[in-house]
Amino acid sequence: MTTITRTSDSATTTPTFVQGYEASFQGRNVIHQLIGGGIAVVLIPQDLRSGTLDLYYTSRADAWDAAQLHIGADTFTLSDADVPEIDMLYAAGTVSPVLEIPQAAGSSTTLWRVGVEYQELEP
Repeated sequence: MTTITRTSDSATTTPTFVQGYEASFQGRNVIHQLIGGGIAVVLIPQDLRSGTLDLYYTSRADAWDAAQLHIGADTFTLSDADVPEIDMLYAAGTVSPVLEIPQAAGSSTTLWRVGVEYQELEP
């Protein structure tokens, strides 16, 4: 189960699931072609993770609350007991509108999606 906690007041949201968690690590090594031939490389550690969290809820109200939670100047902690590798402290970027996801044939469950761009921060 994934839980997102706002740092300033410990308000939380617990999405039904998080899909499409994709993290990219921006490489920063610098490679120089030398005039006389060969290369010189400056090794620089990669940036922290950044990407988009797609948060899904079975309640429209919960989805709107999650969107509102991410608006404003604050940081957030994402934790997941099943996948601890994605745990992180982050700042939110663009928060996508709440969208209703069409039901699959035979399903009675309606899903609501909130997209949150993020930038991981040092803890």
